[in-house]
Amino acid sequence: MGKVLSDSKLEHLLKKGTLEFYPKVEKEQVKPASIDLRLGRVYDEFGNELNADSEGIYHLMPKTKYYIETLERVRTGANKNYSFYIIPRSSFSRALINIFPTDGNYARGPLPKPENIRCSLENGPFNINVRKGDSIIQLVVIKGNNKPARSFYLRGGEMRHPLANKAVTPANGIRDDELFLNIPIDYVVDKNTPIKYISDGRLDYSDAKHAAIVYSTDYGSKINVSYVDPGYSGTLFGLFMTGGSPQKINPRVKLLKVQEYEIHGKVKKDYNKSDSHYK
Repeated sequence: MGKVLSDSKLEHLLKKGTLEFYPKVEKEQVKPASIDLRLGRVYDEFGNELNADSEGIYHLMPKTKYYIETLERVRTGANKNYSFYIIPRSSFSRALINIFPTDGNYARGPLPKPENIRCSLENGPFNINVRKGDSIIQLVVIKGNNKPARSFYLRGGEMRHPLANKAVTPANGIRDDELFLNIPIDYVVDKNTPIKYISDGRLDYSDAKHAAIVYSTDYGSKINVSYVDPGYSGTLFGLFMTGGSPQKINPRVKLLKVQEYEIHGKVKKDYNKSDSHYK
């Protein structure tokens, strides 16, 4: 069974040089059981690098595909005792932005040479502003095999439909009441529309002894992944995309797969509720 490394264990790997970043990560990038990676470069879908504005902000268009590259180059050594997960920051997923590694694998083996992490970014219906240096993905380190302590499903509850002509800066936080409209169960949703749903059940990791990797069962043809930090207590969210025709959707089925891991080591930092998994 694998265990997620706490901040104290991550700091130990950083001191030993088992885990290295170029440039070095700042103290605030080390979270209770993950390390934030920052945005470096942005490319269009054809691989052409885009320019930020004079304030270092990239203005991303709705329903458009981009590629992003981390500011940090990462080296994880050759120790096969560790697995590494690349997971989007929850504030970006909450804004209906789908981020996933270009090789399609959220789990990584060792990275013996320093390299930037490159991901595909598929924007949803909002205009997105993102600044170079914003925390955009997180590195989660699992010791041992990557099998969770347990796996289970949560059913969907409330559904939320995105409002039109909205602009958002995910790094500043997401307010659902400004971006989404609650819709009733069995509401007919227009074709090719991304929908957010809130879990009917809750997780309680307030004792900081567990973390979880959560998979939405479907978001178009791609699985959406998010991370639940130790210390979090509350509901979760998931995403799905309607098909090529209007659909009546009842989310009260198993929509979220939760893979729960025990924490390895003492968690030193308090969970920052201002950046909660779902607000």
